[in-house]
Amino acid sequence: MKNLEMRAKKIQQEIKGIIPQYIKASKILAEGKIYSRTSPRYSYRDLNKNSGASYIWEHNELVTICHNVTIHRMLQANINYENFKKGKISPFVWENYITNGYSTRRGLLANYEKKKKRIEKIATSHADYMGMESGNNSEDHKNRVLIRNY
Repeated sequence: MKNLEMRAKKIQQEIKGIIPQYIKASKILAEGKIYSRTSPRYSYRDLNKNSGASYIWEHNELVTICHNVTIHRMLQANINYENFKKGKISPFVWENYITNGYSTRRGLLANYEKKKKRIEKIATSHADYMGMESGNNSEDHKNRVLIRNY
């Protein structure tokens, strides 16, 4: 217990001025947990309205998991952070999800390897059909599907 308190004090000195409520945050971070903060009703310091930020203490430094993202996206980032660290989520997908990408969990948890052939067929049919567009989206779609299936 005393070791945890000493660690919390050290963290507290490091994060003072970076995170509001740094005393509460240091206790949570000292336990190895993710510290999250939100600003649901109005903008507060560095957070916009209806947004949040998450932090974790790793290798004796503060790591920002996400900052100024929607509260739902922050919660999903917290849940999936361990999967990202273990390599189950690619850095490209993670970065897109955190910054501006996917608006659902699907982007984090999808496995596109199974659909790779289908995606390649669709891309090929679009490339083969390029320049023959009629202007009618429905008709163009049907023609691309015919190319794809034969």
